[in-house]
Amino acid sequence: MSMAKASKLVAIVWASKGGLGDVGKFAAMHAAAKGSEQLRFRAVAVSEDGQDTGIDATEVKPAERLEKLQEILKDVEIVKLNINSDDAEAQLAQTFQGCDSVIACPGSRQSGIARTCGIGARKVVAAMKTAEVKRLVVLSSMGIGDDYLPGSCIKYFWGFLLKVVWPSTRRDLQEMEAVVLNSDLDF
Repeated sequence: MSMAKASKLVAIVWASKGGLGDVGKFAAMHAAAKGSEQLRFRAVAVSEDGQDTGIDATEVKPAERLEKLQEILKDVEIVKLNINSDDAEAQLAQTFQGCDSVIACPGSRQSGIARTCGIGARKVVAAMKTAEVKRLVVLSSMGIGDDYLPGSCIKYFWGFLLKVVWPSTRRDLQEMEAVVLNSDLDF
């Protein structure tokens, strides 16, 4: 007699613009492509206006990757959320109900795109507490805190760029990390 594995429900939250959004979009794409009974997911695209999923107007290169992303996610229901709205946390909590975990890619580090890592992390963590979801995976492609490569040239160069050239990016990423570290979530 074989025992069937329990199905897991994961919420995948991504910024509709910027590099971290692409990470989240591709996580959703891979989850959708698997079509597994053991893994189900809910997709949430956050933006400043709540109108964009980032699927149609993304800068994914090469074109074949973009076409694959769009084809696989064309029938996926994606919740569009204005991260700055007063009810964003409540909407996230409702979406997270029944989930086992959340994968969050809540912001961008690119110039000219709003910094939403900090506010995104605050609202995701608060919504997870409301929905009683304990497991969080939060992604950033930027080294922050102790995440730099120890003693490498990249560590010092990157640290310089974040402190001198992109201080608002650094503050936003530090806020995201602090929110997660100070939560009681399993991350």
